[in-house]
Order: sequence, then structure tokens, then C-alpha cells
Amino acid sequence: MGSSEPPTAHNPHAHGIHRTSPTASQYKETESLRAMPSFERVKGFLQLIRPKNALLAAIGPLVGWTSVRPGADLKLALVVVIPPLVLMAGNSINDFYDIEIDRVNKPWRPIPRGVVHPREAVLMYLILTAFAVSLAVMLGPLMAAIALLFSLAYLLYAARIKATGLPGNALVSLGVAFTLIYGALAAGQVTDKVLYYSSIAFTANMAREIAKTVEDLPGDSAAGLRTFPIVAGIAAARMLTIAFTLATIILTLVPAALGLSGMIYKVGSGLACLSLAVTVASARDMTPEAASRVSNLLKFAMTLGIISMLLDNIAC
Repeated sequence: MGSSEPPTAHNPHAHGIHRTSPTASQYKETESLRAMPSFERVKGFLQLIRPKNALLAAIGPLVGWTSVRPGADLKLALVVVIPPLVLMAGNSINDFYDIEIDRVNKPWRPIPRGVVHPREAVLMYLILTAFAVSLAVMLGPLMAAIALLFSLAYLLYAARIKATGLPGNALVSLGVAFTLIYGALAAGQVTDKVLYYSSIAFTANMAREIAKTVEDLPGDSAAGLRTFPIVAGIAAARMLTIAFTLATIILTLVPAALGLSGMIYKVGSGLACLSLAVTVASARDMTPEAASRVSNLLKFAMTLGIISMLLDNIAC
């Protein structure tokens, strides 16, 4: 594409796609939804909140907690549940604002497919947010404030910040990284080890977020978003993805080099680094289709890495 901006960068409506709050008239009536089989409705809501992605948000605070102290209590049970609730709330409100974009990029998503009504996505966001903050209150005012702050940040991201490009990518990545810090705060102390692990999570997720913006380029361009590949070009997005991936590899080596981790982490992180190396090679041809493969490789490396962190903490 080069470094020039597409015509939609200054004219969001150039292709007739508007990233605004949708009206009910654009979708199936409530009666049609009620007539839909219950299984399809349940499946649609699960697709809306993305529980598989939320699982990683549950592992993050576990890593933070076990990095600080062994053992479990009620605090641990709460801190493991809160970040996934906040993330699932964010997923719901993101789909609400992304309906027209998803019609182009992901027409199988539950709202454009007509399985979930837009108002139900908003209601899901409110319910999950209220539940998360209510649980966080039991951990103290600081933990409740953090849960509320990220819930509002995800709302702002979906409504405004996502369209700005890198600031939106950074916000999402910060949310991923902070799940580890959240767990450590509940345990009573944020150690150097937790900060290193959080930094790894941040850079890895930044690489994946940028790859995903290339993957979503057709719909984002038509909607007039100013994501990084739209503003700077696919070549620049490829280089930035590679840069964050290489930074992740370097940071992954630090805990082992400083003696902060054990053998399980060394083996698991080594395998994750191999996956990241394959990611760098795959990113040389960053078409939207190739970007999807890069995103999946990064997700695999992130999953392997965070599980290695957790198992190593438990073993040590």
C-alpha cells in the first residue's frame, strides 16, 4: 500500500461505512431474536464475550500472585476472576461499536450475524463491569479503582481510542500486562520479577495488536480508522511488528539471566522464543492473510510463555 493514506483516512464515510452507535432498525427485531433457537443465542453470547481470550486474563493474575507468594486464599479467587470479567465486558462493548467494521472484516461475529442485538451487547458490558467492580471492592479501594479504570478505558477504547492507531494498541497491551501486576498487588508486593514478566506481556501483545491491524485493514480502511498500517503503511507496520517481537525475545531472556526463574520457565520460554523467531520470518510478507498467521503465532507464543511462568512459579 505504501505510506500514503487511503481516501477514507480523512473521510470516514467515503465507502458508506459509519463507525457510530447503530440503531435498532438496522438489525433483526427483538421478536426474531426470541424465536431463534436457544443454542444459537447462547453460542452468540459466548462469541460476544470471547471466554477463551478471557482465560489468559485469568492466568495473568495467577502469575503475578505466585511470583510474590505461595498458597491460596479468598483474595486469589477474587483476583483471578476480576480481570476476565473486565476483559469480557470490553469485548462486548467493542463489538457494539465495531458492527459496521465487522460486517466487512468479520461478518460471522454475533451482532452483524443477527444473533445478538446491539442493546444486549451494551447490557452485557454494564452487567460484567458491575460484577467485576463489586468483586474488586472486596479486595480494597485500590483494586476496585483499578478494575473500574480499565472498564472505563475499554469503553473509551471502543468508542474513540481504537480509531487513533498506536494509542489504542498500547492501551490494550497495557491491559494485558497489568493483569500480572494486579495479581501481585493482591498478594501484597510488585517485585522485579513481576515487572519483567509484565514487560514481556506488553511487548508481545503490542506485536500482535499491530499484526491484527494489518489483518483488519480492509474493514478499518473502509471505516476511516487511522490505524498504524493505514497511516504509515504496511511496510512500517511489518517493521514495527518485528521490532516488538524481537524486543519480546530479548526481554524473555532477562528473568533467566538474572536468576529470577527456574528450569520450567527456561524450557517454556525457549520454545516460545522459537515461535517468536518463526513469527519474525513470517512477518516478512505482511499481507492481511499473512498477518493472520503472524497473529496466531504470537498468540501461541504468549500462551506458552505465560503458562511457563505460572508452572515455574508453582514449582519453585
